[in-house]
Amino acid sequence: MAASGADDEGSSATGLLPKQGGGAKDGVGKGAPPAAAPYSRSVLVSLMLGTALEWYDFSTIAQLDAPLSANFFPPDARPEVKALAFWMVYAVAFVVRPVGAVFFGALGDIAGRKVALVITMLLMGTATCLVGCLPTYEHIGPAAPALLAVLRVCMGLSLGAEYTTAIVYVQEAAPHEHKPLHASLIAAACALGSAVGLAVVMAVRGGTDEGQLMLWGWRVPFLSAFPIVIVALVLRTRMAESQEFAAAHRAGGDKEAAAPAGAKRATAGELLRRVPVAQLMRQRPLGFLADCIYVAWLSSAIYVTYGWLPAALRNRGIMAPIVSLGMCLTSLAAEFVGIVAGGAVAPLVPCLAVAAASAPLVSLFLLGTVAVLGAGSPAAAGVTWAMQNVSLGLCGFVLGLHAACFVFIYALDMRSTGFSLAYNGGTALGGSAPAIVSAIALALEQRAPLASRLAPAIWLCCLSVPAAGAALALLRLAPRVNRCGQSAEPPQPQPQPQRQARRPPS
Repeated sequence: MAASGADDEGSSATGLLPKQGGGAKDGVGKGAPPAAAPYSRSVLVSLMLGTALEWYDFSTIAQLDAPLSANFFPPDARPEVKALAFWMVYAVAFVVRPVGAVFFGALGDIAGRKVALVITMLLMGTATCLVGCLPTYEHIGPAAPALLAVLRVCMGLSLGAEYTTAIVYVQEAAPHEHKPLHASLIAAACALGSAVGLAVVMAVRGGTDEGQLMLWGWRVPFLSAFPIVIVALVLRTRMAESQEFAAAHRAGGDKEAAAPAGAKRATAGELLRRVPVAQLMRQRPLGFLADCIYVAWLSSAIYVTYGWLPAALRNRGIMAPIVSLGMCLTSLAAEFVGIVAGGAVAPLVPCLAVAAASAPLVSLFLLGTVAVLGAGSPAAAGVTWAMQNVSLGLCGFVLGLHAACFVFIYALDMRSTGFSLAYNGGTALGGSAPAIVSAIALALEQRAPLASRLAPAIWLCCLSVPAAGAALALLRLAPRVNRCGQSAEPPQPQPQPQRQARRPPS
């Protein structure tokens, strides 16, 4: 029942594609989004720029933890206290991401994908640039960390729906044959933004001494984002609404216009049931849960591979800090290639079967990577670097599949909310993975030293079992996902009815 419902609703939405270049004459009501214009390369660029900017900001702040801690917290506080306070402010953005998913996801489902994407871009871009303008603790005291926390909240709220709504837009607006690859390019922009942020911080560190970095150098990466924000905003304001959403909006407007004048108004309860998150929990609860579970494993694998492994090499004295940054850069390049490869092959493979098999296989490969790390020699560090690049490339491949396929779990009127909330709900656990595995390793250090050293891989292997089960469950809950969102045949344009010539009066 649920499976057929998912298929039917997705197919019906695809069949509503409007005629290109339509306007008010095609039946767009007052206040409705404009009819969709042909999909263009500039639209894809604007979506990639916004997603890249979001992860550029997260990467930059994480790499500038030392100067930010020194400038935004009491100078007489212990370094450990300032570091803890900084990472708590950093974590605020992850905590509010599900809230942003609900709010901006609903905005995308009600007002339009374009509206949500323009607002999240404006919010994120403004917050990023303002970080570079903030006064420090020396100038305004405790208000400085408070303002930094407020800007982090704005970043987290916008990130809650920026990446996912961009993928939804591409899947509804791109040409049929380009949907999977273009959706994976949005995901690849995450790796691109992180890599650029990392490279900019390395350049600033290399071009300034310690005093300059603490005084003004830390502001440069944030202020450098301003031109990108302007370009992305201009491109986004010029793009049209996605074809599928615009067509569905017109269909809904026509129904309301055709209703009798004395028709009964909807009650408060009926209006509440139409809220996207309420529809999601009523119509797609199992598909949503399966998506959450799978993303929890995938994001955990990414954060452990990209975050925990280089930190472990640094903390154990096996690798110099600057070398570990190079390790992060090369692994992000591997992730970028993997994501694009996943999107490219998505139409050619049974996506859910590949996703189910990938969870345990990638986790087992990470088990081998962590085992090599345990050797602790310089040679082992080199092998770990190579295996870490392969691991993140494999994670990227699965992320490309997810971007290309999993959006079709959700029907059109709840797609932005469902996809955003599932992704950010799962990532809430994934973002905590480095802390979780560190706690497991510490707890097992005395009782089981071997298990302590393998804690990250053991945690991921445990998560991979329900993740594989969730992907297999989606074969029944949302079978279109396994076909990369398509029916057996590509959607065909609906024939336009021909007008009969009017006979002249006799």
